[in-house]
Amino acid sequence: MSRYVLISGSVAFDTIMVFDGYFKDHILPERVHQINVSMLTPQLKRESGGCAANIAYNLTLLGGHPAIVAAVGADGAGYVEQLKKRGIDTRQLLVLPEYFTPQAFITTDMAANQIAAFHPGAMNEAHRARIDAFPASEVSWGIVSPDGKQAMVEHAQQFADAKIPFIFDPGQGMPLFNGDELKAIVKQATALTLNDYEFGMLCNKTGWTEAEAAEAGASLSGRPDRDHQAHPHQPGGGPHRLWRRLSCRTAVWPFAGLGLGQVRTHGQHHGRHQDRGSRPAEPPPLARRHRRSLCRRLRQPALVIRNETGRLHSPAP
Repeated sequence: MSRYVLISGSVAFDTIMVFDGYFKDHILPERVHQINVSMLTPQLKRESGGCAANIAYNLTLLGGHPAIVAAVGADGAGYVEQLKKRGIDTRQLLVLPEYFTPQAFITTDMAANQIAAFHPGAMNEAHRARIDAFPASEVSWGIVSPDGKQAMVEHAQQFADAKIPFIFDPGQGMPLFNGDELKAIVKQATALTLNDYEFGMLCNKTGWTEAEAAEAGASLSGRPDRDHQAHPHQPGGGPHRLWRRLSCRTAVWPFAGLGLGQVRTHGQHHGRHQDRGSRPAEPPPLARRHRRSLCRRLRQPALVIRNETGRLHSPAP
């Protein structure tokens, strides 16, 4: 039996509206301190999204076995059933009747400007879902993606306590953390995924240099400037520590979405791109073209991790 990939992250709805005009024509610059504007939005659609749900959906397309560790409200019960029908384990996808499911409300104008609001709802209680509900022997990997802050912190700790390798993908959750909190999770993680802007935020918040961030213990992916980098520091005379940076986030698709590229680009978690939304659709051309080989490789994920000797390797199944 294949082992699970446990995915901690949001499961949310996106309500996306299109305004047939331009915000600039209805906002008076001299009155921005007291805005009171209503806009007619003839186009509206509601999508099922969320970081954990997108990741899990894409993982099933590649033959993986995802399990979501998250929380939704009473209005999300139908969404949970949809995920179950996709073959996604939902035993720790809690339905909390006293809350709404996390949801974003995005209005986009004809110039692609956006005004968005996000209600976290049950996401703020996602720490009540437990990693240790799964025997560690049945889990191959974990992922901590954007969610309620307490859930991200506690789930990272639970992965570390269970000695389950996990990927930290802070994404739009980065602003939730101060430097010390980020340092703690990065040092616990087996791998770290960031785009270039997020990498800059990490260094700014932690005070780390690029080399120090690499030395902290995680592989880095998503940096657009070069593909591979050997970190020259040799603490205690030990071996070179190597880490890998991929030319784009979608290059990490072979590890089945993982919040690294998947359906979302970095407009991702709550449907910021009105032409995409966040509902998982058909995989991108890379996945369609190489689905068979990727499914075989999924048993030894293609994400490259630095091991103790500093060699670049695919994690063992």
